[in-house]
Amino acid sequence: MNRSQFDSYIDAYNSAPLETLFEHYTPDLAFQSFGRPPLIGEAAFAFLREIRHDFEDRIIPVHVLVGDGLIALEAILEMEARRDLPDHFGGPRKKGDRSRMRILVWYRTAGERISSVKLTGWPED
Repeated sequence: MNRSQFDSYIDAYNSAPLETLFEHYTPDLAFQSFGRPPLIGEAAFAFLREIRHDFEDRIIPVHVLVGDGLIALEAILEMEARRDLPDHFGGPRKKGDRSRMRILVWYRTAGERISSVKLTGWPED
């Protein structure tokens, strides 16, 4: 995946329907966030569907490094709860609650698709 293709992925993440976004991932996608166990394949896609159902979110890239089979991203993640989430793993949220956080994401790629996503982050102050 080159920089232009990655930029298209970010655009899809921010505005496209999920099925269009999912075209940027391999079917066996490995997704790991905030130290939680990795989710593989359909479990990863189910988690991403849940996040999109619960939040309106947007990635704003700050720095992007593209290498052979690896992409590193530093970004701002803006999130707004679509509904009350009293039991959310990141803490309770009320509908309309907004947050911004700084994230670091490591992507592994297979050709023009993303095969692995690992991310961590912290609240932006």
